[in-house]
Order: sequence, then structure tokens, then C-alpha cells
Amino acid sequence: EDARTRFGHLSPAEKAAALNTYVHDLIGAPNISGKQLDAWHDAFGEQNMGKPVLLGEFIRQGKGVCIEQATLMKVLADELGLEATLVRGAGEVGDPTINHAWVHIRLPGQDEPLVYDPRWREAGVRYSQIDAHERGIEILNHGRDIPMEPHAPRGGRIEVFENGAPVRV
Repeated sequence: EDARTRFGHLSPAEKAAALNTYVHDLIGAPNISGKQLDAWHDAFGEQNMGKPVLLGEFIRQGKGVCIEQATLMKVLADELGLEATLVRGAGEVGDPTINHAWVHIRLPGQDEPLVYDPRWREAGVRYSQIDAHERGIEILNHGRDIPMEPHAPRGGRIEVFENGAPVRV
């Protein structure tokens, strides 16, 4: 409800950019370094291994790495009527390991979705402009369902999920 009140009146492009900043500021722990946030996340994961942890807990803690930030952005973007997709892919140039998450949003009138990455503070950028996001992507929730386990693409294949089932592209 807070996001709808704050951002509901904005244009789609303004909503997406504002959400990106909002999510980063809310759970990106902007007052600590990326390494400190990663270390906190590792320790938090160890402490809660095998337990369900709701997104609200990360909001309460004010901390979350890329997957929590991207998930929150996806939820809020959906709530605000944006065409958003949660994506996982390679986070480092030259390393095809699927180790990062972000959202891409297709704005009205646009042919291609744009990258919105609260963790890296990238907003409205084309895939071709961000080398690390360009390779090895998998789209987790093209439709409404998000699979419980990630399905890492092999050999650069992109997997799109519609209604919970993978569709090869």
C-alpha cells in the first residue's frame, strides 16, 4: 500500500525507476558495503537453514541481497501494474555462473524489456549496455508462477516459464 501511495501517480518509466531506488534503500542496506551485506546474508542463511523465511523478514531487517531485492521489486512492480519479470543470470563478466538476480520491465511502447537492478542501482538500462547481465539469463516467471527451484540454462539457452512450465526460446 505504501508503494501505491508513493508511486501510483507516476508514469510507468518513473514508477520503475522510483521502485528501483525505493527497494535498494529499503533492503539494500545502503549504509554497509556490498561485502558486509553478503557476509550478513551468508550468516543469516546459516542461522535460518531449513526454515521458511518470508520476504517481510528481510524488510524488517533492512537487508537483502540481489534475490530479495529483485523479488521485492517484482512484487511491487506487479502491484503497480508494470510488466515485470524476475530474472536470474550471470553477475560477473566472463563468468557464466548464475549468481545474480534482477528484474526486467517492458515499458509501454517498448520492444524490449529494460534492466532494473536494485542491488547494482541500474535502472532502465538495455541488456546490451550491461555485459554481466547479457549472458546466461533465465527468466523465472514470465507468467504468474515462480518455480521453486531455479533452472539454470546451459550453453546460453534461455528458459522462459509460462504457467510454471519451462518453454525453450
